[in-house]
Amino acid sequence: MERQRSSRLGPTANDSEILEVTLGEPASGGGFVAHDADGRVLFIRHGLPGERVRVQLRDSRARFGRGDVIEVLEASPDRVDKRCPLAGPTLCGGCDWSHVDFGAQRRFKAQRLKGALAHSGIEADVVVESADETGLGTRTRLRFTTNEDGLFSFHGYRSDELIPVARCPLGVAPLNSFLSTTPHEHPGVEVEIRTVSATSSPSLVVREMVRSRRRVDVRDAHPEIVRVKEVDYLVSPTSFFQVHRRAPEMLVDAVFGGLNLGRGDKVLDLYCGVGLFTVPAAIAVGEAGRVVGIESATSACDDLMENAKDMTWVIVHEGRVNAHNVSRFGATMNVVIVDPPRRGIEPGVVEAIGAIETIREVVSVSCDIATFVRDLELFLAHGFHLRALRAFDLFEMTEHVEMVAHLER
Repeated sequence: MERQRSSRLGPTANDSEILEVTLGEPASGGGFVAHDADGRVLFIRHGLPGERVRVQLRDSRARFGRGDVIEVLEASPDRVDKRCPLAGPTLCGGCDWSHVDFGAQRRFKAQRLKGALAHSGIEADVVVESADETGLGTRTRLRFTTNEDGLFSFHGYRSDELIPVARCPLGVAPLNSFLSTTPHEHPGVEVEIRTVSATSSPSLVVREMVRSRRRVDVRDAHPEIVRVKEVDYLVSPTSFFQVHRRAPEMLVDAVFGGLNLGRGDKVLDLYCGVGLFTVPAAIAVGEAGRVVGIESATSACDDLMENAKDMTWVIVHEGRVNAHNVSRFGATMNVVIVDPPRRGIEPGVVEAIGAIETIREVVSVSCDIATFVRDLELFLAHGFHLRALRAFDLFEMTEHVEMVAHLER
């Protein structure tokens, strides 16, 4: 690849806000680390390791600064033409790595994960597996805020500025068709457009603040049936489902491919959602076994009840995943599957799992490196050891990565 030189990426400001630096390793938040002449740490977006760049600081503090690359003086061979016209300084805040070669994206994610594990004293081989070589047209859910004219818009990075969007390269085809053809009738609200099957007509879920409370409007939304590994799942418009079109199948393979699950086993599925893992677990253990799913979202629990309606050995508990419920439903269980939101496992839950002597295996699924490593440390402290770790690039153009860890004791 030809090296690029002196490529200007964005607007400039006065000279006191402009620095020339060399970028280092990837940092949390989607940027890369640099240092100014005084040694202050800088977190810079839209660059690449090894690049000599001019940056504009947008958040300058005594101990650190944040900014954007506005000119590339010496480019990395991993730099490519950005894949979206809305990516870049002062523009959409969603895709930090639109300018990064896909192989390099996976390499940087592996570097961040391995570094976080090593910082906690955990040695593991890390390879981030590709979910889609093109990296485009993979997301089945897009979230917008409509501007005063009702146009679907993304927020600028750390900004209230709204940037109208006619097409998102990451969205599956039905979402972009919807964006380009559907009148925008809801100004000033949060809007989610989704088609979890990746092929059906999109649903429109509208969220607006009414007297400081969020109201959800699903008039333009509909439930979908999604087939994953020969299992059909009902997914309602407000129920969570994996955002990458290939994620459900890949994660089911990763979870159960490394799990020693047999007839008569008992499985506790935490943050179970509509039952992506609950139903395959129930099939694996059979009528002689038992599966308990715990989920706080009512719509997801309703969907799971339908998805497992013929499985009398499945119990669905609508409630928080906390130490009390784990102790209550986890006694005599053999296996735990836990797939929390980005904030990670609730305090006390890992301790409660560790206290149940019959549990021999845990599968931990996570989309956040920091909380994943934090929770992994807790499992190790409670007598489990890491048997296998896989990571998947299910969030192309961003720093995020999906992880599946198999632990046993």
